[in-house]
Amino acid sequence: MVTLRQATRHSVTGAVHVMLHNLGLSKGPLPQQKFNDAQRIAYTGVVLMGVGSLMTGLAIYKPTQLHIITALFGGYEMARWFHFWLTLSYVGFFLIHVAQVIRAGWNNFRAMLIGYQVAPVESVNRRRSPMDKTPLDVEPGDIHRRARRSLLIGGATAAIGGFLWRWLNGWSRIDGLNAPFRKVLDFNAAIACGLFHERAHAPEYDRSKTVRDFRRNGDIGLADLKLGNWCLQLIGVENPASYAQYNNDVTSWMYGMNSSEVESADADTIVSIKKPVMHEDDAKGADVTMKPMEMPQKAHQNIPGLLLTMADVRNLPHVEMVTEFKCIEGWSEIVYWGGVRLRDLIAAFPPHIGSASQLHSAEFVAGLPEYIAFETPDGQYYVGIERQVALHPQTLLAYELNGQPLTPDHGAPLRLVTPLKYGIKQIKQIGRITYTNMRPRDYWHEQGYDYYAGL
Repeated sequence: MVTLRQATRHSVTGAVHVMLHNLGLSKGPLPQQKFNDAQRIAYTGVVLMGVGSLMTGLAIYKPTQLHIITALFGGYEMARWFHFWLTLSYVGFFLIHVAQVIRAGWNNFRAMLIGYQVAPVESVNRRRSPMDKTPLDVEPGDIHRRARRSLLIGGATAAIGGFLWRWLNGWSRIDGLNAPFRKVLDFNAAIACGLFHERAHAPEYDRSKTVRDFRRNGDIGLADLKLGNWCLQLIGVENPASYAQYNNDVTSWMYGMNSSEVESADADTIVSIKKPVMHEDDAKGADVTMKPMEMPQKAHQNIPGLLLTMADVRNLPHVEMVTEFKCIEGWSEIVYWGGVRLRDLIAAFPPHIGSASQLHSAEFVAGLPEYIAFETPDGQYYVGIERQVALHPQTLLAYELNGQPLTPDHGAPLRLVTPLKYGIKQIKQIGRITYTNMRPRDYWHEQGYDYYAGL
């Protein structure tokens, strides 16, 4: 077994000699030993690379929950950079070995398959070293039989692998993903939730580190609203009729559209059913645009609730934070947000339980719905987050970016911000919030992504 102690301080010099010999630049003979110096360094390096891959993997898998490990690598993006180059190093390690096998020839490859290296007796006696095993006399028929058996085993293994892949892809799809893969993602999420419970606080930064121009990414659900006509639909509130903001059907709010526009949109829908928005339509950067507002097909459902204005939201305690926004595409930026904590909104308008003064009591928390659902005014984008995330002090309903009101391309007038989740969960231009015990629909989950999407 190769151990770390086999690589010594003299191994580098020996490894250079081996490399020059393999390239044909050195004619000197290589020392007769089980593992040459280049192999010792390579195999020791692979062990160390494995440790590095594990640590960088943890750093980018849970950069909020394990932010100390992430900080050791210089941050989220640096951890990804190290992880990427370690992966390329494995590829290089593999390709070098393939090249070495090809260079050594068929006899060496056959020895890997059957366990014997075939050589003339005179050559074996001349080249034997004290470390070599005693040569064996093997019948040629046995060699051919072993070779055929090894090739058959390899072929059968490849065929089983191909069959297994087809079998996995033959399952029915659940939310955009084949059932076995979806179950693996759900199992992974259950482990993460059980281990971390969303208790960690993401690092916060000085305002000087914030980006001046936060990247624009994604425009599904962004409608060209008249912000003065915006209202937040809040569904699931305890005794909604006791509030001044009560409405007996919050889903009938038309965001400034008049009846003729809605009727025209409904007529168009009858003629041609609106095509669901797919992730390929999601725009980036300068291509992010506001679409004409269209009422969702499930409007006018006679659902009572509250219609909150921005004045109602701003009446809640104002908080600010500077955290790192992480996109599932791999990039991240430090952003300065301003708004209100979601848990303060829940306290002000509690869902079927107690009063605001009980927010921090065990009874209040245990009685809260399992999920909070969010939806854009046009119903095209929707997400759900868990109760623990909703109550986290770093989960905000943001209406400011870098000290200024949100712009439409960043989700004005109100968006969700939480460093506990990837950006796909941080919905822009919120139109509706629903307290629910059923896991809500989630746009990217339906496209085959992980529902949890936790950091």
